[in-house]
Amino acid sequence: MGGLVSILAIIGIGFGTLGVWSKKTKDIRCLTLLSNISWLIHNIFVVSLPGVLLNAFIIISIIISIIRFDRKSKLGLGSN
Repeated sequence: MGGLVSILAIIGIGFGTLGVWSKKTKDIRCLTLLSNISWLIHNIFVVSLPGVLLNAFIIISIIISIIRFDRKSKLGLGSN
């Protein structure tokens, strides 16, 4: 089971790295969201309460920003 859990960490690092190098704000948010979802699942399996809380907070923050960003885009107020 440890090997499969480690794969989640590798996936999280991969999405996070792609997000850092992305130029579009929406891509950064989506890739960072995928990264944190992978890390959240990983932290649940390894029973890391601080990790779970951190990733849950980040995921909620990203979802809120995506919703706000999309609303501004639809109204023509956003730059991306």
